[in-house]
Amino acid sequence: MCRRWPGAGRLLLCAERPGIKDVALIQRVSEIIDAALWHQLVESYPSTSSVVEVRSRISERLATAQLISMRHSELLAAFKSMHSYIEFPALHKELFSQDAVDSVSASQT
Repeated sequence: MCRRWPGAGRLLLCAERPGIKDVALIQRVSEIIDAALWHQLVESYPSTSSVVEVRSRISERLATAQLISMRHSELLAAFKSMHSYIEFPALHKELFSQDAVDSVSASQT
């Protein structure tokens, strides 16, 4: 059984990801998501010490996951440059392609 980690979506909203155009907007959305996660945490745990402990563990995991995500982006860029003939699936392009980032930015202006 796969358990969903509540902060997983937060990784995609990391302002430090390569190709991000509107860093300030991404940072603001990240802060809103963090506030919502922490609010849910307070609602879910009855004691303050539990909230502090769980929040600390989530923060540690998020930091580790962000490092892994950044390394993944670096390796993916290197792989794409060596194997430019490989076609990636649409969802992959949407999440990791510089072209997708550029087209979203262009549609917002």
